Amino acid sequence: MRRAPAGGMSGLPVRARRACRALFAACTLAAALPVAAAGTERLCLAVIGLPDNKALTAAPLYAEGASFTVTYLHATTRSPVRETYRADATGLTQVEIRFAQPAAGLPTAAGPGETWQREGDQIVVTMARRFDGVRLRVRPEQAPMLDVAGRQTALAQWGDRLIGLVPTACSTGAK
Repeated sequence: MRRAPAGGMSGLPVRARRACRALFAACTLAAALPVAAAGTERLCLAVIGLPDNKALTAAPLYAEGASFTVTYLHATTRSPVRETYRADATGLTQVEIRFAQPAAGLPTAAGPGETWQREGDQIVVTMARRFDGVRLRVRPEQAPMLDVAGRQTALAQWGDRLIGLVPTACSTGAK
């Protein structure tokens, strides 16, 4: 194992520095999660910039197991897609995705334990896919929007970039 020089990580290759920062950020977030689970603080959904793990905003979820949605226009079909997640102190569960037209990156059939059905002009896939957090490539032309408890956040406000959505304990500044 290569040790960082006494002056910090400046002597390490760029990939190693990025990996160290990502590991540090993941450990920092993981350390915050049990606080929310213990009920001493409210649970929030944090939006972080990647790969720098810079906190962009946080929105209170108000209850363990609360849901939130991410909506966007599909890059190819330009039709709306809505993904629904539930959050708890240990991660996120994708519970549903709705779309009008099958396209690249969207489910074409139900997986084990999932349903795939038509409801009017929508295809609805229900699932229980578990994640520590969700990474999204934000493109302003896709108009990505996060909705947490009726509070909408335009995800493109931070530009064309990669972001992450992770549950965490709310800081006193989260509104």
